Amino acid sequence: MSESLKEKTAKGLFWGGISNGLQQLLNLFFGIFLARLLTQEDYGMVGVLSIFSLIAATLQESGFIAALANRKEIRHKDYNAVFWFSTLTGLFMYLLLFACAPLIARFFETPELTPLARYSFLGFLISSTGVAHSAYLFRSLKVKQRAMASVFGLLLSGTTGVTLAYLGFAYWGIATQSLVYVATTTGCYWYFSSWRPTFRVDFSPLKDMFLFSSKLLVTNIFHHIHNNIFSVILGKFYALTDVGNFNQANKWNYMGHSLINGMITGVAQPVLAQVTDDKERQLRVFRKMMRFTCFVSFPAMFGLSLVAPELITIAITDKWIESARMLQILCISGAFIPIVNLCGNLLISKGKSDIFMWNTISLVIIQLGIALILYPYGIYTLISVYAGINIAWLLVWHHFVSKEIGYSLFSLMKDLLPYLFIAGGVMAITWFCTSYCIDIYVVFIAKIGMAASLYILIMWLSGSATFKESVHYLLKRKKAQATITLVPVGGLANRMKAIDAAVGLAQEANARLHIIWFKDKGLNCRFDQLFRSLELKGVTLKEASWTDKLIFDRPRRKNFHLPRLFQRVLFDDCIYEHEATQRFYRKFDFLSWAQGKNVYIASCVYFHPQTVRPLFRIFQPIEKIQEQIKAFTDSFSRPTMGIHIRRTDNIASISQSPTELFIEKMREEIGKDEDCQFYVATDSEEEKKRLKDIFGERILTLPRAADRNSIAGMQDALVELYVLSHTRKIMGSMQSSYSETAAQISNIRCELLTKKA
Repeated sequence: MSESLKEKTAKGLFWGGISNGLQQLLNLFFGIFLARLLTQEDYGMVGVLSIFSLIAATLQESGFIAALANRKEIRHKDYNAVFWFSTLTGLFMYLLLFACAPLIARFFETPELTPLARYSFLGFLISSTGVAHSAYLFRSLKVKQRAMASVFGLLLSGTTGVTLAYLGFAYWGIATQSLVYVATTTGCYWYFSSWRPTFRVDFSPLKDMFLFSSKLLVTNIFHHIHNNIFSVILGKFYALTDVGNFNQANKWNYMGHSLINGMITGVAQPVLAQVTDDKERQLRVFRKMMRFTCFVSFPAMFGLSLVAPELITIAITDKWIESARMLQILCISGAFIPIVNLCGNLLISKGKSDIFMWNTISLVIIQLGIALILYPYGIYTLISVYAGINIAWLLVWHHFVSKEIGYSLFSLMKDLLPYLFIAGGVMAITWFCTSYCIDIYVVFIAKIGMAASLYILIMWLSGSATFKESVHYLLKRKKAQATITLVPVGGLANRMKAIDAAVGLAQEANARLHIIWFKDKGLNCRFDQLFRSLELKGVTLKEASWTDKLIFDRPRRKNFHLPRLFQRVLFDDCIYEHEATQRFYRKFDFLSWAQGKNVYIASCVYFHPQTVRPLFRIFQPIEKIQEQIKAFTDSFSRPTMGIHIRRTDNIASISQSPTELFIEKMREEIGKDEDCQFYVATDSEEEKKRLKDIFGERILTLPRAADRNSIAGMQDALVELYVLSHTRKIMGSMQSSYSETAAQISNIRCELLTKKA
């Protein structure tokens, strides 16, 4: 699919928002149950270990995801090097921390931490095997797939955690929940990514990447120290109850700002990297992202701070009320986290990972020093100072962003302050108006309703461009462009016909085209193993997933026609394989049928004629296959006729197009031109031998036996198809679209040989 940067950004923001919204809802849902079942001490036990797991996970990732996203050209060996480095590093770090677990337990004076640590640290060992696949999805802006991985992980892990907590496993339930999440998301990354590692290990690509990623590595380590240092300090100097309260507050704060942060981060760096050569355009894109981030972040996080006491009490009972007070402070600085991260993404997209690194290190050192000085003054003093430093540090980030793209302080204030003051004012008014209410549920609902209404009203009355664009985009999605979903069925030639017809239909109908490619017994390989990607605007092609097999696959007896139940709900109209064939011969108006609707079609025929462009020009075989085609056709030193003899699985072709007809026609051609030769494509080795025995060196064939059930065999079939298209004319078998397709590719004559009635 060829999409504009604007389309990619909008889609990324949309799916990022959907993803993070679902994630936070699931975290909220499962978190409520866990908090009700577990104690502050349970959360404290796991909380003090988080910094070790996160640093170890960072070491095994080593900043390579961002490094791969920033490369202009990407190769298999780049991903392969990252995969093996991450996996081996993950194994090494786990063994190291396994040995250090007793020391960690001794530091916190809690012996129970030894087995818990060794169990919890398995998470980053598992995740190390998915780093390269995550990088592949990230670079390709596969936000939807990454979103699905996270949602599946949360569903399964959350269910596991709640079940174990209910059964009395305490902090072991939280640890197991984390492991299940990591295992599920890693498995999904493998599933959604078409890339696979090989055992041919070459670490040389890491040299170039490490110059970039090493800075991010150090940065991320300090970033995790920055986010988790309180858990370490509190675990050392305070009771585990305090650690648990802080972690609970920080979890709710994280759920809040990550909803915005995840939406932006998923697209910010890849998008900004794509416009890095155009400074003015990058500034415009950055400012637009900044305004959108502020537009969402300030009301969301200030609103969370406003309702924190009621939310915590209602959701997880008043035993966590101390965490609610901490949450109110954390949310103020949490509103600035997506803004700071956007600045960081800009610096990374400009290749300034060193600035990003030293900026983060400086912040951590300052905060660590202040924390060690102020911890005797109590936890609320620590949290307040921590929040204040985070907010003030935005000016430092801005300084470096300004140097890169000319983003002035005035521009920052112009983009940030209106949303800050409006959101802050709305929350202040709401708090004042609801402060006289007594019932906690009434207060909670009133705060949310009043704050949301006031903010939207002010945005509307003020004529906010960001607000208007957001509303416009949402309404635009409701009035979505017409869409055609195609399942090409049958063999190679039939699928090419269906896809080519669907592309033409979509273009004339001004509709988007989604193609679902199934591997089956007749064509057991992926599309990208045969052809280059279809670089066509409004066209997407994906390999069928297990959900696609349930929803999109054409009805089959073995699944009791269940797909039709889904399809009748999902689509305005559906046409299935035999219907498509019948309607094609009846001159059915597919264009009128598809216009302005969301339709589904499973087809193996050329159901819509191409009136503008040549047939099959959208297909470009992969480089390996093109080389084989060229090597073979370059050997055509004599006039060459194409012969396609269909056998094995086609009864009509065997009975109506016997080999004797081909032999007769070939002898006629030799009589016309003594110098001619024949390229023979067939699925029967017996027929190959028979023709070679008769015509000798005039017969050209692929050296390998036909095998349509393997990837190599299907690639050979494609080679033969295009080699046939380079002959002078083709003589083919009855009921085989293969011969006709080969002829149509190069617009040459095709004669189907059949017995006379």
